[in-house]
Amino acid sequence: MKQDATWIEGKCQERDKLNLPKLTQSELPDVPSSPSLSIENPFKLAIESDHLFPYDNAAVGGTFDKLHGGHKILLSLAALLPKNKLYIGLIDDSLLVKKKHVEAVQSYKTRELNIRKFFHYLRPSIEVEIRPLLDSVGLAGTVIDLNALLITSETLPGGKMVQATREENKLNPLNMPVLQFDKIEEKISSTGVRATIVNKAQVDLAKMKSQWLLLTSALKISEDTTKQWWDIILECYTEDWRHYHTLKHIHDMLDLKTIFAVPKDPLFDLAIWFHDIVYYPTEGDNEEQSAELFGRFALEAGVKDGGYVEEMIRATKEHRGEREDVRLMLDLDLEVLGREREEYVKYAEGVRKEYSCYPDADYKKGRVMVLNAFLKSETIFLTPEAIKRYEARARDNIKHEIKLISSCSNFIQFTLCICTTLTI
Repeated sequence: MKQDATWIEGKCQERDKLNLPKLTQSELPDVPSSPSLSIENPFKLAIESDHLFPYDNAAVGGTFDKLHGGHKILLSLAALLPKNKLYIGLIDDSLLVKKKHVEAVQSYKTRELNIRKFFHYLRPSIEVEIRPLLDSVGLAGTVIDLNALLITSETLPGGKMVQATREENKLNPLNMPVLQFDKIEEKISSTGVRATIVNKAQVDLAKMKSQWLLLTSALKISEDTTKQWWDIILECYTEDWRHYHTLKHIHDMLDLKTIFAVPKDPLFDLAIWFHDIVYYPTEGDNEEQSAELFGRFALEAGVKDGGYVEEMIRATKEHRGEREDVRLMLDLDLEVLGREREEYVKYAEGVRKEYSCYPDADYKKGRVMVLNAFLKSETIFLTPEAIKRYEARARDNIKHEIKLISSCSNFIQFTLCICTTLTI
């Protein structure tokens, strides 16, 4: 039966002391007859006992990659269990090498940091101890002062292994509340999130990650810093609003180095990797912000001559530079303008999608202004080789896009014009 009003008020006072939201009468369910938790109401277990937090210490484990909604439900419920300490077994990187889309799996350090940030806002007063999970039992089989382990219906077999291990170690058995996810029609999964990221990247992520590892190895950057910044790079370049300024753009620029016989220079490569890392279509300081983020990376990674890279990144704003290496990097950035018509129109459509927040009239005006600025310049490209390869075709492509934009009244019509162009 429902708890009475006095009891509810007492619970609310307890939550006030902990700076937690109050519970209302409607939010409190019937006291369940089993320790199973339901996602509909995360307070079922908490109200079973005479105290808000029924155990001294509790534990939970998982990969917690990309920290999605399902993870947050699990961690929120885990936060309701202990009065003192929550142990979290975080699966070690070494156990994730066979995961699907492993190149998109966040590093241990990144996953740990995300968990700590989550608890900082969720329940900052609780002591959270995170340990690497190196097998299916982990800390839950050895921690002496542990009272409970939160599991899901999927990890129930692992829970049984934990109990067996504790029995072998002559430790107390654990209470094991079970979180049921079976009522969610479409389960949230890290694998699904990673698949979305892989698709968004538009490129072979395993190859890209390999290139990043080789680059940071040449610069003698630590493994932890390398992994954490790969996570940041991947997150930035797969943002929802990106359609052209993705990792494929970085991939294409790196590939072009062979055509232009660019001397091996890790700093030049870093400028390519970071030049579009911050990209918000509505903002006018993306280049400055990208340079600043690179500066943070350079500081953490111990990269010398970081100012050289920052200068190259900032030069992409006006696409002008005095140094030959800067001019070459800028030509690699604009190479798409001189591609075959089919590739160019795909690029143009991607840019329009990135600026889809703007009405057609505003976009047409701004885009035509940018394109005309290219046409008015003495040369679009800055190095003799790029001028020879791309200049004439780039000017033809730009004139074609201006004609398309001017003849289309809206974005849908613009897209249809592009599709028609591709079929001719």
